[in-house]
Amino acid sequence: MPLWIKLCSPLVLMCLSGCATYIADKITDYKPAPISGDLATLTQPKTICADSGHCIEALALAHSPSDVTSSLKYDIKVKDNHKIWRYVHTGKESVKPTSLAKPMAIIFPGYGQPNLILTIMATWLHLESGADVFIIESADNSEHFQFGLDTVAPIISVINREKPSKVQLIGFSMGAVAAHAVAQQVDNAELHLVAPMTNFEQSALGLWNVLKHDSIFSALISEETMKEAVGLVHERAKLSAQDIDIKLTAHDSATPAYIYVSHDDTVTPAKNWQGMQSNTWQLNKYQGLNHMEMVTLLRNDLFLSFAANLLGKEPDSHDITTFGLMCDADNAECLNQKL
Repeated sequence: MPLWIKLCSPLVLMCLSGCATYIADKITDYKPAPISGDLATLTQPKTICADSGHCIEALALAHSPSDVTSSLKYDIKVKDNHKIWRYVHTGKESVKPTSLAKPMAIIFPGYGQPNLILTIMATWLHLESGADVFIIESADNSEHFQFGLDTVAPIISVINREKPSKVQLIGFSMGAVAAHAVAQQVDNAELHLVAPMTNFEQSALGLWNVLKHDSIFSALISEETMKEAVGLVHERAKLSAQDIDIKLTAHDSATPAYIYVSHDDTVTPAKNWQGMQSNTWQLNKYQGLNHMEMVTLLRNDLFLSFAANLLGKEPDSHDITTFGLMCDADNAECLNQKL
């Protein structure tokens, strides 16, 4: 064992063993690493306020109505799974709504998921559907952590003011909690939930089990301490486990929902949805995708189903004009295909 570990271990044990308060503080004040690229040029900040005066920060697309040519590229790697998605929008105007009221799409990132990383998808959705698209900050960016539910009132207010023809609520992981809460108060909503969180303790422990293999500090935190920290997070947010369990409303929900889960996702596992009965919620199950691969849509069949349901179309891998082209990063033949 390296000398520095021998010297630091007693201090780490003293600080972390049983220190659920410290862990709860870190959970609710998580700051993700910055991402590279020029994604900020695609967006502009937008403040969304509730009638009560409570405001949240979001991103809106910084597009110009005269822009008819756009080229998008999404390059992401999760362990050995490295994909590159490309899309070219040229020679045609962006889709225009048939009525005066425009559709609206609101994207809710998962815990620790930078909202900037979702701007490429937001831009594609705007170009293909004509929707006004907003990206909300993830729940861990809130001043008072409430699993994202503090964003609901401002979003409802902007929906009531804008009166969109249709509202698509897109939630990733923990973002599904707020997306679902908004849907319960909107008559013309549609839910699109990717690896949705239904049990915070389960998700926190699932993530802890992944991280403890990569970090000595995570390995020194016991499961009992993690559970105690989760309880503190619930207590501070004044929300019980049942308050954020979105699947409890599946049977009675009139809101159409498309749900994407993986059997190999240990953070938001597919088994949580066993026995779900709903006339309006459609469950899409996948094999071989972990949580990070799910929330980054890092497989062609998953991405196509998700994108097609957003557009109300059939998934067609040959329709690269609409859905773009996803390739393995080492597949030169696919990458060189002209769009």
